[in-house]
Amino acid sequence: MFAVRMRFKRCFIMILDKQHILKIKKEYKRKKFRGIYFLIKEDKIVYVGSSTDIMSRIVTHKEIDKKKDFDSYSYILLEKHTIKEMHSLEVKYIRNMLPKLNRIKYKSITQSNP
Repeated sequence: MFAVRMRFKRCFIMILDKQHILKIKKEYKRKKFRGIYFLIKEDKIVYVGSSTDIMSRIVTHKEIDKKKDFDSYSYILLEKHTIKEMHSLEVKYIRNMLPKLNRIKYKSITQSNP
């Protein structure tokens, strides 16, 4: 193994050779995660959504749909639930949390009795 120690400020880093890098490689497989996700701004949940591809949907909100201003996110995986069950759970979270960015889309839901 080819290894060179390089000094950066106060630490050392080891440079690995090609064979070692190839030996530790990981195959790229983008897995889709499905479930409920929460967009958060300054520790307040501002949006609740559901998706069959949570990470892709969060990227869409951040990079394309700039109306949803958030600085972090969280999610609950629901791999074994149906789309209908996910939507039902999403509505329950919206009714419970009343996130400000869901009120237009779910106005009738958030104003009704849970």
